[in-house]
Amino acid sequence: MNETGRLQAVETREKLKQVAMDAIYCSPLMRARETAEIINVLWELPIQCDDRLMERSFGDMEGALRKDVPFDDLWAFSSASMFAGGEDTAHFYERVESFLKEILPYAQDKEILIVAHGGVSIPYQCFFEGYACVENLSDLIIANCEVRHYAAKQIQELVKG
Repeated sequence: MNETGRLQAVETREKLKQVAMDAIYCSPLMRARETAEIINVLWELPIQCDDRLMERSFGDMEGALRKDVPFDDLWAFSSASMFAGGEDTAHFYERVESFLKEILPYAQDKEILIVAHGGVSIPYQCFFEGYACVENLSDLIIANCEVRHYAAKQIQELVKG
C-alpha cells in the first residue's frame, strides 16, 4: 500500500471513531489487511481474514492497469470468463455472497467492519441493496476506503424476500 492508501485508511478510521465495533473481517490480501490494521487501532479487535473477501481473479490480466484492459467488459455479468485464467463473474458473486450469508445471523445488533476490495463491493451492493445482477457492474465499484453501512435486520427481510 502506498502513502495515499495509508492516509485514506487513517481518514476512514476517523470517520468510524464513534462506532463501537464488534468484529472486523477482511480479505487476506496485503492492502486490505493493512487497511484493516490501520483502522483497528481504535478497537484492537482480532482481525478475521476470509479468502471469500479476496478480489476477483483476473487471470492473465492480473496487475494490468485499468486503462489497458476492457474494464467494463471484465465486469459484464454475461461474460462468464472472457479472459484466460480469470474467475467467472457468477462464481465470484457466489463466493462473496456465501460469506455475507454466513455472517448475517451474527450481525444482528452488532457493528461489523468488512475491509475488502473495490470489486467485492459489487456483490455486496447486489446483496445488501437488493440490486439485480445488472449488466454494467463496473459502475457499482466504490471508492477506496468508502464506508457503507447496512442494517442486518433490513437485509434479513430482503433475503427472505
